[in-house]
Amino acid sequence: MNEIELTKILSSLKKQSFKLEFEQYPTPPEIASRLLLIAYNNNDIKDKIIADLGAGNGIFGIGALILGARKVYFYDIDKDSLQVCEENLKNLGLDRYEIINKGIFSITERFETALSNAPFGLQSHFSIELFIEKLYEITNKFYLILPKNYKIDKFINQLNYIEINLRIPKIMKFHKEKFHFVKSYIAWN
Repeated sequence: MNEIELTKILSSLKKQSFKLEFEQYPTPPEIASRLLLIAYNNNDIKDKIIADLGAGNGIFGIGALILGARKVYFYDIDKDSLQVCEENLKNLGLDRYEIINKGIFSITERFETALSNAPFGLQSHFSIELFIEKLYEITNKFYLILPKNYKIDKFINQLNYIEINLRIPKIMKFHKEKFHFVKSYIAWN
């Protein structure tokens, strides 16, 4: 499957409502496709057990299932997001998944690959540094979207990465522009 075909499928997914307390925002389908195909081309999707962390509407895990993942575990602390994720999975007729209402810091299981567009910690006290430490505990390989800022710049050279402009639509009351672009990375170990 090519990037255009995968993006088209991921574009059809229902989106969840976004909550400021969880620092939720949508992952653009074209960015999700790019991240997924990087992981796929590195042999980290097909026939692998995957964790979609902060799953939201399931965009990464659904893409992984489409690309041949053996099983995907969808984790999110927001039950409403997980309901939308399950609806998307059912609408596409996908199986080989489990949906778990739990945050990353409570996970004790191990996975072959983890995928995430984690909270950036700009509107919450979320620590991206602790998040990445936890990833090294629970997975062999991870693929993330990370903000380009001083916290990340300290260790980004320890990872593989490409720079992207992440398009954030006006979804929160305090957003002033129709879209805001955040300089970010797709990063993987």
